[in-house]
Amino acid sequence: MKNFWSDLLFYLMVGIFYALPVFALAFFVVRGSLRRFRPREPHPKRWALLTAGLATPLLCWRGVYLALFTISYYPHRDFNPHGWALNQDKRYEMVDELRASRRLIGLAPEQVATLLGKPAYQDKTSWTYYVGIRPGLGFSDGETLELEFQNNQVAQSSLRQH
Repeated sequence: MKNFWSDLLFYLMVGIFYALPVFALAFFVVRGSLRRFRPREPHPKRWALLTAGLATPLLCWRGVYLALFTISYYPHRDFNPHGWALNQDKRYEMVDELRASRRLIGLAPEQVATLLGKPAYQDKTSWTYYVGIRPGLGFSDGETLELEFQNNQVAQSSLRQH
């Protein structure tokens, strides 16, 4: 029962601090528009209440979507070796294109080292490169690009979140 009351309290707070101001703003905008563009409308408050009531859930959802998009946005850049070497904390901007192009598959270790530089960790069958922390809501220590070698060539690349 405790979970019910805490959930109810949360949704009431969301309603008071988020949905209520959105509703009020929509109401005043619609009512002002009706008064300006349809001055002979007999019931502008009723139409404004109805319109604001129907629009508030959509506007709230759109606001949350916009906020999440803004928080998690980052540019996607084409891979270039100079940018890769220059800013190790923002390699996540290039790693998706690098993997999608499959440019690394089939390269020898010497070619990979020339293209990507020295790995953060390496053993006989794999190399690991730190690519940074992608923007977003999740908590992470960052991602790594892992290259697996077979027969002295890159056989597979993968991203791992830490």
